[in-house]
Amino acid sequence: MSGAYLRIGEWEPKQMSTKGCELRYDVTGKLTKPGAISVELNYERGAHGLDIQRVALLCDGAEVAADQHGGWAGGGSHAMCTS
Repeated sequence: MSGAYLRIGEWEPKQMSTKGCELRYDVTGKLTKPGAISVELNYERGAHGLDIQRVALLCDGAEVAADQHGGWAGGGSHAMCTS
């Protein structure tokens, strides 16, 4: 992938939950042409990191792409196994 990174959203530690949560960000106007995109979730602060399970792209409420596998964004190291 080449190109510039574009920050589309942020989250605060108070939005997180040990029971899981869903975050949504509007990318209308930010995806200006067809093609592959890359999504990064970058941990910056807080007592806990993110245990990521799934990222999806919706168009008018309908899912058009998804990536489902375990991921981690946070301090420390975590053993990750993907398939």
